[in-house]
Amino acid sequence: CMFLGMIAGELIWGVLGDIIGRQKALVTTMGISGVFALSSCAVADSQTLVVLRTLAGVGVGGSIPVVFALYAEFLPTARRGYYMVLLASFWMMGSIYSAA
Repeated sequence: CMFLGMIAGELIWGVLGDIIGRQKALVTTMGISGVFALSSCAVADSQTLVVLRTLAGVGVGGSIPVVFALYAEFLPTARRGYYMVLLASFWMMGSIYSAA
């Protein structure tokens, strides 16, 4: 359910980040992720847990395209590709580490 939310979040917030601004979109996605992740700690039934984790996934997934685009804006053009590869590589290593 988290991954379904992430797919929806990436599609929605990638576009909204361009419309409302990337910094505002990043703060909003982090808030969504935090609120629904914390709310999922206090649920009593599995259906509510699935809904809250899916909504937390919308926040997590929404932050990914926004972070990459925001980061790329502040990089020097000559080294942008190099630093984007570093970001993607360390992001993946962090994901693998946190899943283990």
